[in-house]
Amino acid sequence: MRAEDRYRLRKAQRARTFGRTLGAELRDGLRKPQFWLSLARNSIPLFGVFLWDWDALAMAVYFLLQSWLMGALYCAIDLTFNPDKGTPPRDMLDALGPLLKRFAAAALLFAVFVGIFGGFMLHGFFDKHELADFLDGGWRESSFLIGLAGLAVGCLAEATRFVRSLARRTAADIDADNFRFAATIQTVALLCAISGFLGVLARFALGSAAFVVAAVVVLTLFDAAPRSAAVMMGTNKAGANAV
Repeated sequence: MRAEDRYRLRKAQRARTFGRTLGAELRDGLRKPQFWLSLARNSIPLFGVFLWDWDALAMAVYFLLQSWLMGALYCAIDLTFNPDKGTPPRDMLDALGPLLKRFAAAALLFAVFVGIFGGFMLHGFFDKHELADFLDGGWRESSFLIGLAGLAVGCLAEATRFVRSLARRTAADIDADNFRFAATIQTVALLCAISGFLGVLARFALGSAAFVVAAVVVLTLFDAAPRSAAVMMGTNKAGANAV
């Protein structure tokens, strides 16, 4: 079989696997709070675009901050509670100290990486006067602060749901959480890429509303259907087939 034919065959198999996996995950996810919490949090940019009239710069900064918060929080949770990385704490009181220390370290680490990329992208694509106005006071607009508060509440709600479920987690739940935590780095990279593309759209004076809608759909897929995202990215076929 020619290399081109093998490529087409693998692509078709991945598409079929993605469809089966996504259908199974959505049917299962619709019955769980995880899906609805993820959908609510990822819907905040839609309010920003269609209700609060955020421009591309505000959206780009929001997605950069989301990548920082999600990366730091979920990394700390994974290091603290994942049984593959040691003995998990017995309860939240026992976990609070290690969790806060790991979150502080992860927040600093992700701030460096996201800050370097974000600074390069914001200064490279957006008008310097517009950027200066936003940094001087535009970020203090009530709608932007409400969006950030909603993001923080959404992330903390998902973290709280996870901690409260520790005592009754099954092997299948642990496996699903491992997929979700593994997808975190991909999600952080995706959020940074979304911010960069918003900068490209702003540079050429193109509308960003349709792109933000598509980004929200993809982010929800990565967050609420991690096995399907793994199949789509081609990073874990074996795990995806285990749904």
